[in-house]
Amino acid sequence: RWPNHNLRATDESEAEALSEQFDHVIIMVYVELEEVSGDTAMGVGGPRAVEAIDAAGLQAEEAELRFVECDFEGHGVMVSQEYSPVTERFAIWLPEAAVARVWEKLRVAGAAPVGTAALEMLRVVEGVPQYGLDFGEKYLPQEVDAGRPLHFKKGCYLGQEIVERIRSRASVHRQMRLLELEGATPELPAQILADGQAVGELTSAAAMELLEGPKRLGLGMVRNEPVARNAALTCGESAARVLDSEAVKSLRDTWKDYAIQQAAGN
Repeated sequence: RWPNHNLRATDESEAEALSEQFDHVIIMVYVELEEVSGDTAMGVGGPRAVEAIDAAGLQAEEAELRFVECDFEGHGVMVSQEYSPVTERFAIWLPEAAVARVWEKLRVAGAAPVGTAALEMLRVVEGVPQYGLDFGEKYLPQEVDAGRPLHFKKGCYLGQEIVERIRSRASVHRQMRLLELEGATPELPAQILADGQAVGELTSAAAMELLEGPKRLGLGMVRNEPVARNAALTCGESAARVLDSEAVKSLRDTWKDYAIQQAAGN
């Protein structure tokens, strides 16, 4: 947020456990943890997100995870661009008393409400696992995401030896994958099978709307060996296919085109 100040956003159900984890790993450094109360956040995303935010009297700076402080009718508001490999996406942090007015301004600017199903679809397409749902303490960082959240050049930290060993040897046996399901979405969590043997677990699923019809996608931890040999996978009654980097990029580009067409029609 500013020098020597960091904001960590998480699901409310995870806040207590996360605070305890921070307390556990803080060593020989003075750090004060403070719960932010009285404020809330709303998200704005899509091809016209910057246009809508600016028209509402706020400022959207296209710099990932950088906060811009604004004054909105006497209320202090912060806007930050969120991580997304799919579309422009921003979070607006504001006092609860300002929510109705900010939302009205955004609505007049052309923003439209979406439900939790749309947000879940975006998270799955982005490939962002949710702590407590898709992964937990039993997973190694490189199994969940090999790059974005890790900083290999920082100072000493708890667990550094195993993290560095994995990085230098480039060796993990399972990874979080984006999958396409051909058939009904099973009840989650659901085992992913190859040759009748469990090789992973599907933990999130969503339907992505496209011009040619919806695609059923999921996030799950899958062992590398069956993926490397292109083994046939099943999940519940459905066939499952792990999407490689090219397929993921093509999928996201197709959805972007669809979103742009939808935005142009509104």
